[in-house]
Amino acid sequence: MVGGAGHGKPAAAQPAKREKAKVQTNPHRQVEEKAMDVAVAIVVAVVSAIIVIAAFILLGAVMVTLAVVTVVVVGVVVATQQYLEQMSKDKASRSSGRNKFIMFKPSQIDYAVSNRAKWLRGTATYNVYWSNFDGMDIATTVPNGTKPSMQEFDQAVEILKNISHPNLIPFLGGCIEKRAIVYRFGENGTLESRLKYFRWESRVKSAASICSGLMFLHRRKPKPIVHGDLKPSNIVFRPGNACMLSDFGMCYLYSKEFGGLITDPCKIHLDVSALGIVLLQLVTGDLDAKDLRKRVLYNLGEAKWFYRKPPLQQSKILSKIVDPGMGTYRQEDVARMLFLGLRCSDPIPKNHPNLATEVLPQIKSMSSGASHT
Repeated sequence: MVGGAGHGKPAAAQPAKREKAKVQTNPHRQVEEKAMDVAVAIVVAVVSAIIVIAAFILLGAVMVTLAVVTVVVVGVVVATQQYLEQMSKDKASRSSGRNKFIMFKPSQIDYAVSNRAKWLRGTATYNVYWSNFDGMDIATTVPNGTKPSMQEFDQAVEILKNISHPNLIPFLGGCIEKRAIVYRFGENGTLESRLKYFRWESRVKSAASICSGLMFLHRRKPKPIVHGDLKPSNIVFRPGNACMLSDFGMCYLYSKEFGGLITDPCKIHLDVSALGIVLLQLVTGDLDAKDLRKRVLYNLGEAKWFYRKPPLQQSKILSKIVDPGMGTYRQEDVARMLFLGLRCSDPIPKNHPNLATEVLPQIKSMSSGASHT
């Protein structure tokens, strides 16, 4: 019984040992599972890191792009604003008639007038030279002898700085030390050099431009500006055959009588008389202004007698006066231009016609007729 009982206990203990043995084999599986977990964790970490890095890269690229775009947009906005402000200033400057002023150095003026071959024209009181400044052709006017005082020169510069018109040569600047005035250069020559090549229509167009430029000078407020030296050599052409007046006021600036002559209303009749001679030159092609009025009047006669003659006789009279090189024209227009020239150049100022109400309207009517010749 006892033995049976003793044998029974060990038998019961065996399963316990085997169970314990089973428990002892589990650590191997746990190690494998831990290894798998670590591997998975590493993979997850690596993938996560890649995703994060990629996200940062993408986000960084976007941010850089946004930054670049922002800088560009801001730059464009600022540049546009500055451009609009400058345009506004330029528009205001043009509306006020004010030109930009360049202060030239004495050495630049010396260079401009150093080459005698660049001499353009001159009078007893001033000379005009051609030169190039920063790629731009300029005409430099310098005194020939007597220099104006500092006050006189400053006054002239202030007047010229506020003049802007399509038929007046643009004023660029000056040099106080040299008392020099600088204009844009008329690259396409002068009326003196081109007149013989002009057809009638071009001559009428030039007459209208000259008259328009004079009217602007004479209407300037508070005081008019007197050109004082209107002649074919001072009537220049820019690209596009734009006809412009140059050297206005220069004969007074560089004379001993400067004072207020440049803005003296009593001197306006001199410009009107000079315009009359230019009108006669446009028809006759005669650049010799001396006694031109007398020669024309001698052949043409008084208007009241001319218009009483038959058309054929009028044509014969005009053939003795008109430049044969100007091509076809309307006889009545040529006669009107000649009589306008005679009236403007009348030695008695009170007989001069009004530029705005008589001279320019008549010239413009000739222009419309010239286009049909």
